[in-house]
Amino acid sequence: MRGVVVALGNFDGVHLGHQAVLGRAVEEGRARGASVVAATFDPHPREVLWPGTGPKLLSTPEVRRELLLRYGADEVREIPFDLALSKKGPRSSCATCSWGR
Repeated sequence: MRGVVVALGNFDGVHLGHQAVLGRAVEEGRARGASVVAATFDPHPREVLWPGTGPKLLSTPEVRRELLLRYGADEVREIPFDLALSKKGPRSSCATCSWGR
C-alpha cells in the first residue's frame, strides 16, 4: 500500500491559503511516496450547522476539482456533510469516505 496524504478543507476558490495547504500536502506526499487526496465538503459545513448562513460559494464543484488537481492533488473527494458527520470525533470512521476501502 502506497499510503495517502489528505488535505482536508472546503477549498472554495482555491485561494493562496488553500494553495499553501495543498502544497504542503503535496510536498509530504511526494516525500513519502504517497498519493495526495484533497477532501472537500458538500454542502459547506456552516450551511448545515446554521442554515441560511453559509457563504456564497466562489466556484462550482467542477471548477474546484479542476483547480485542486492543477495544484497537485492526485484526486479530489467530496465528503457529504450533514449533522451526523458534524458530531463525529477525529478518530471516527467515515462511511461516506471511500479511500482505504
